[in-house]
Amino acid sequence: MKNSTQLNSTQLNSTQLNSTQLNSTQLNSTQLNSTQLNSTQLNSTQLNSTQLNSTQLNSTQLNSTQLNSTQLNSTQLNSTQLNSTQLNSTQLNSTQLNSTQLNSTQLNSTQLNSTQLNSTQLNSTQLNSTQLNSTQLNSTQLNSTQLNSTQLNSTQLNSTQLNSTQLNSTQLNSTQLNSTQLNSTQLNSTQLNSTQLNSTQLNSTQLNSTQLNSTQLNSTQLNSTQLNSTQLNSTQLNSTQLNSTQLNSTQLNSTQLNSTQLNSTQLNSTQLNSTQLNSTQLNSTQLNSTQLNSTQLNSTQLNSTQLNSTQLNSTQLNSTQLNSTQLNSTQLNSTQLNSTQLNSTQLNSTQLNSTQLNSTQLNSTQLNSTQLNSTQLNSTQLNSTQLNSTQLNSTQLNSTQLNSTQLNSTQLNSTQLNSTQLNSTQLNA
Repeated sequence: MKNSTQLNSTQLNSTQLNSTQLNSTQLNSTQLNSTQLNSTQLNSTQLNSTQLNSTQLNSTQLNSTQLNSTQLNSTQLNSTQLNSTQLNSTQLNSTQLNSTQLNSTQLNSTQLNSTQLNSTQLNSTQLNSTQLNSTQLNSTQLNSTQLNSTQLNSTQLNSTQLNSTQLNSTQLNSTQLNSTQLNSTQLNSTQLNSTQLNSTQLNSTQLNSTQLNSTQLNSTQLNSTQLNSTQLNSTQLNSTQLNSTQLNSTQLNSTQLNSTQLNSTQLNSTQLNSTQLNSTQLNSTQLNSTQLNSTQLNSTQLNSTQLNSTQLNSTQLNSTQLNSTQLNSTQLNSTQLNSTQLNSTQLNSTQLNSTQLNSTQLNSTQLNSTQLNSTQLNSTQLNSTQLNSTQLNSTQLNSTQLNSTQLNSTQLNSTQLNSTQLNSTQLNA
């Protein structure tokens, strides 16, 4: 002990073994039943600090400062701190095992019943952070910053963060298991009752994102960006995203199961009560797309692009699209069952109360096409082209078309039954 100052300090049943202090200052400090073993402090300052039943084993502190800090029933084992600063920090029943901190700063931080095991932090900063009943196991953070962050009943297991930043982030009853984040940034993000299992994020950015009762299982994201995104009661299972970007996207009661997205981009997209099962998208782009009560089952899209597309109460079952493009397309109460499209293009197409069953299209193109109350059953089209075509209350049953072309064609209250066309061409019909 060298150049140590204590003022109004009280210790009861305190034990120190092989402890070294240099230029240490304590003011109005109280310790009760405190034990330290092989502890070293250098240039440490404490002001109005209180410890009760605190135990430290092989703990090292360098240039550590605490102000108005309170600990109750706190235990540390093989803990190391370097240039750590705490201001108005409170801990209750906190346990740390083999924890290492380097250049860590906490301001007005509160922890209650917090447990850390083999946790490592490097250049971590927390401001006005609150944790309640938080547990971390084998957690690693590098250059992590939190500002006004609140966690309640949060659990992390084998979680790793690298260069992660959170600002005004709130979590309630959040659980993460074997989660990894790299260069992740969150701003004004809120999570409530969120659960992640074996989730991995790389270079992920979220801005003003809100999640409520969201669950993810074995989810992977790579270079994913979300801006002003909101999710409510969203569930994902074995979902994978690669280079996915969302801007001002909103989801409500959305469920995805075994869904995969690659290089997918959404802008101002809104989904309400949307369900996807075993859905795969590759290089899909949506702009100002809106879906309401949409359901997809075993749907696959490849290089699909939608611009200003709107769907309402749309259902797809076992639907496959390849290199499909839609521009300013609107669907209302549309249902498709076992529908397949290949290299299909639609421009300014509108459908209302349209139903398709076991429909197949190959290299089909529609331009400024409108359908109202149209029904197709077991319909097949091959290399079909329509330009400025309008149908009203049209019904087709077991209809087949091959190499059919229509130009400026209009149909009103048209019905076809078991109709077959081969190399049919209509001009201004």
